Amino acid sequence: MIRQSPITVLLFLLLSAATALNLLTDSFFIAFRSARYNFLVDGVVQSSIKLALPLALVGAGAFGIFASSGLAAVVALGLSGWFMVRHFGWQPRCRIDTGAIRRTFHFTATTYASSLLNLLPLFVLPLLILRAFGGAEAAYYYVAFQIATLVNAIPFAVTASGFAEGSQPGANLSQLTRRSAGLVAVALLPCVAVLIAANQLVLRPFGQAYVVNASGALTVFAIGCLAVGFNTWSSMLVRLTRQLTMMLWSKVVYAVVVCGLAAWWVNRGITWVAAAWFVGNTLSGAIAFGAFIWRDRAPRRAREKNTSTP
Repeated sequence: MIRQSPITVLLFLLLSAATALNLLTDSFFIAFRSARYNFLVDGVVQSSIKLALPLALVGAGAFGIFASSGLAAVVALGLSGWFMVRHFGWQPRCRIDTGAIRRTFHFTATTYASSLLNLLPLFVLPLLILRAFGGAEAAYYYVAFQIATLVNAIPFAVTASGFAEGSQPGANLSQLTRRSAGLVAVALLPCVAVLIAANQLVLRPFGQAYVVNASGALTVFAIGCLAVGFNTWSSMLVRLTRQLTMMLWSKVVYAVVVCGLAAWWVNRGITWVAAAWFVGNTLSGAIAFGAFIWRDRAPRRAREKNTSTP
């Protein structure tokens, strides 16, 4: 469908580029230890636009679902650029630092691959639903998912700040682990409880059809916010400890499980697709957290063995 029109091809390329550049600005704010801008731009502004646009673009089919996300990224990119210039004195320049590329290539390449795997289900799941049921059901799913994304912005913001703090010289990893886990739990649990209790009230502004058809998926997505929080927090830990291989494998499991289960369960309805999202995030978080715990215990066991040896 995209190749049928040159304008559609151009829009696809531009929106894809805007999405990539917006992810780059997220890294800028993290590097300056100002992840609160990511929460504002991505968690509030971008997610709100993603909620509104599908109502206008659902008639465009699969491309309308993609355009809803892409146009939101365009707005987020513009707002991020404004913050970068206004509050950080950033001046755009075209310069390639080959030394920095060589030093960070392995970490950057692995993180990039992990990010691609992390984004894959976000694009695959709406298309599976669109193919199985049509535009209306895809819109029900999309709205439920974007409402949950507003809550998911909490662990994203906390872990982004935690990664920025943990990357500083002399950071206390044990203290950071406990504090970030506590912040995620304290902020996330009440929001999840409210979203589960008031899911029909939250969906009512979109129309009665959304209340009837999307409330089940929204409930599962709300529970899935806990899995997303756990997965995001665990991913932060393996990144801080530079367990890049395990970080990549955890994202492989996440993408394969979510997309695989969603393809298997899609004919049962969008609630089951939301369940696939929950299972994939839970397994991915468990793998990353297990790697972090094993990494922490292995040196301790080696020290104990050396101490007990005569």
